[in-house]
Amino acid sequence: MRYQPDSKGTYRSIDTELLGQVLAKVEGQPLANLLARNIWAPMGAQDSATWNLDHDSGNEKACCCINTTARHYAKLGQLVLNDGQFHGRHIIP
Repeated sequence: MRYQPDSKGTYRSIDTELLGQVLAKVEGQPLANLLARNIWAPMGAQDSATWNLDHDSGNEKACCCINTTARHYAKLGQLVLNDGQFHGRHIIP
């Protein structure tokens, strides 16, 4: 390891990509469905979002590429600022 756990780290999109693939496989659902059920609907999103795929009819790019409105990016940012809570409900641990 490059750093001691809980000290610091560097972002590598391949880590996020692999984690997304594992999550989708374990849950047996596309990441878009998991996002919609666990974050999008609970945070009160009113508009749809799209997620870029790695190829036609492929998998979502877990490391990036969610396309939505500025309002919903702001809602996601507020969710982060509120430590994963939306209107007192803990959405993200």
